[in-house]
Amino acid sequence: MLLIYAIDENAPRLNYILDEILHQRFGLNYKITTSEEYFENSQSPKINYSTQPFHRCINIPASNLLFEYEINKFNIYVSENAVWQKLFFEEKLNEGNHIEVPKQHLAFDILAASFYLISRYEEYLPTQRDKHGRYKHENSLAFKNNFLELPLVDIWANELKTVLLNEYPNLKIKNSEFEICNSFDLDFPYKYLGLGFYRNLKKAIGNIFRFDFEELKLQISVISRKTKDPFDTYDLVIEESKKTKAKTIFFFLLSQKETQLDKNQNINSIAFVELIKTLSQNFESGLHPSYYSSINEKVWLEEKRTYEKITEKKLNISRNHFLKIDFPTSFQQLVKHTISEDYSLAYSNAIGFRASTSFPFRFFDLQKNEATNLIINPCCLMDVTLKDAMQLSPEMAIKKVIELKENVKNVSGNFISIWHNSSLSENKEWLGWSKVWKEILN
Repeated sequence: MLLIYAIDENAPRLNYILDEILHQRFGLNYKITTSEEYFENSQSPKINYSTQPFHRCINIPASNLLFEYEINKFNIYVSENAVWQKLFFEEKLNEGNHIEVPKQHLAFDILAASFYLISRYEEYLPTQRDKHGRYKHENSLAFKNNFLELPLVDIWANELKTVLLNEYPNLKIKNSEFEICNSFDLDFPYKYLGLGFYRNLKKAIGNIFRFDFEELKLQISVISRKTKDPFDTYDLVIEESKKTKAKTIFFFLLSQKETQLDKNQNINSIAFVELIKTLSQNFESGLHPSYYSSINEKVWLEEKRTYEKITEKKLNISRNHFLKIDFPTSFQQLVKHTISEDYSLAYSNAIGFRASTSFPFRFFDLQKNEATNLIINPCCLMDVTLKDAMQLSPEMAIKKVIELKENVKNVSGNFISIWHNSSLSENKEWLGWSKVWKEILN
């Protein structure tokens, strides 16, 4: 049991970040006290979180952030550090009646800094958005200070663990293990199979106008069931997932009608329905809410009902199409409808750690200033980001994947990537990309 001294034992933000780091990650129980006398006399392992230093404990200098209830803009300066890599919310302890500040202290408010990043505090502030209304990675503290590709909160947590064990070697702190998770968005389950007459006719006319008769020949062969659909890469995914024992999740785009940004198969397509049933029976699966469902709750509910009708399972997992999320409304909707987990936290135009962590964490609603039970699983890269936004070749992408994966291994975190079945097709622009995906599994 860790004893924590703080000026407010009921501060929601403080309790949240202590629970995320000390309990969820380290497996430690803790108690907060506001009594200086009780704290000083206690023989328990203890952390002082205040501006006044104490002897015989670990001192973390406290800023105001975790005791506030409003959302305010901070002018944050990030400095380099040999041990902690990047620091901000650097605070000094007041010496008070002590002759000197005790040696067992941190140079910055690790709790407030971690909370600022994990809660996505900066995304609640007014800022310029992209054309889809998404928060731009260029505006983030992590990008501006060159730590977007570092799971910085995890690095800090590991260093804090070292500090705790150095001071209290008998503490029993649990260790995490590196994990890999494949997640697939089925935006286009098939290229031609099950599209129906009119959509296939439209594609055929397009192939003719482009004089792409080789593609037209392939289309006819797929429709007549003589050739496997190029986007039917599911046998490969299933085989590699079983071989490597990597966790695999499928997200189904179930828009009720085709729109400019939601072009999934017709939800009544026999081939599509059979595919959903097969995959959902053998793997974890969830909904890939359409672009327009993010601005229309009625549409979202229709898609949820479709998913549950086809799979005959309660919807628990979600990832928004186009990674179109907005803090806090996107997650408030999931909480409202008792969704357990979300996998939308990633940038579409940059790889790395949007919340500076590779570990799952509970969504903290800053607007309501309260923790929720919704688990956010942060993803660190997406196939189209590597290929289109970063314009990497498969060989260059493999080097970047190895580098990013090593960063996650170093903190024993979760390496969650976003892929599409079509990306493994080895078809035209995706030639060579299946080996990039396999590199993640190795």
